[in-house]
Amino acid sequence: NRRTYQYTKFPVRVNILNAPASGVYSSVKLETPSALAPKHQIISRFATVTQSSTDTSITHESEDIDASPEKAIDGNTNGRINVQLYQRGLVPVGSFSSTNIENEPWFDLDLGELKVIDFIDIWNTVELNGSDIEPVSSHFKDFYVLISDVPFIDSSLASSRALADYEYLKNSTPVRKFSLNNLGALGRYVRIQAIGYNKLKFAEVEIIGKKYVEPTLYIEKKD
Repeated sequence: NRRTYQYTKFPVRVNILNAPASGVYSSVKLETPSALAPKHQIISRFATVTQSSTDTSITHESEDIDASPEKAIDGNTNGRINVQLYQRGLVPVGSFSSTNIENEPWFDLDLGELKVIDFIDIWNTVELNGSDIEPVSSHFKDFYVLISDVPFIDSSLASSRALADYEYLKNSTPVRKFSLNNLGALGRYVRIQAIGYNKLKFAEVEIIGKKYVEPTLYIEKKD
């Protein structure tokens, strides 16, 4: 367990075809196909992520902030610029991604293979101003979440929307978290792209889904 550095036990299922009914196989547990089917998990943690640009000018208390795209899939939804401040020198301070302010910036995730995508949570950052409840960052608005089974190769929003199989719009009201639920979308590539001049700055992009399994067609042959 990378969070606790403790060994964690977990079950492993092995699907053995045409196993004999003797020896170590005499008391095996037979699983149903549904029990062996892919289960939901956080698939964004294993994605390859890129963004249109990276803001390298962010600092906090003389510490340079790493705002690379990988910081948005590190499992930390905190959104504060001084996250991990007390671990300085051991880990980079901060836990969010950020592009520069530019026209139609984008943030891309390649999930590695075709996935069934059911839930997407995108977490905004917060602004440090000494308040008990820190306000959400105002840039978190007016962007599309696009899903496709082929890569997004053009940087324009119009081309991205034309290529996408699914699209979802975040409105002009900044919030702490933007959630899309029960999507049932099928795709490998996810692009988050802003409308007009803005920046994309995310505490976390969390996608929950499962491996896509091609349906099996059974044909019964009759004599």
